[in-house]
Amino acid sequence: MIYFNNTKLKKKIKESGMKSNFLASKLGLATITMSFYLTVRRQPKKETLKQIAKLIHCKLGDFYDSKEEWEERTEHTNNS
Repeated sequence: MIYFNNTKLKKKIKESGMKSNFLASKLGLATITMSFYLTVRRQPKKETLKQIAKLIHCKLGDFYDSKEEWEERTEHTNNS
């Protein structure tokens, strides 16, 4: 099983040189919706992530953690 990681999404968008509001407009999303994806207030649908990956020239898998990565990340969050 794989888990969405908003930090990876943010990193890939930054690496692409595109701005999140530009991507939102290209995808027909409200800027606030993209903001929610980047701050984990909402989880994007897989189809939306596929579209983002295509626009910024990366793989869909670049936005996900393995189970082990997710467990490590959530362990650090819960212990803080």
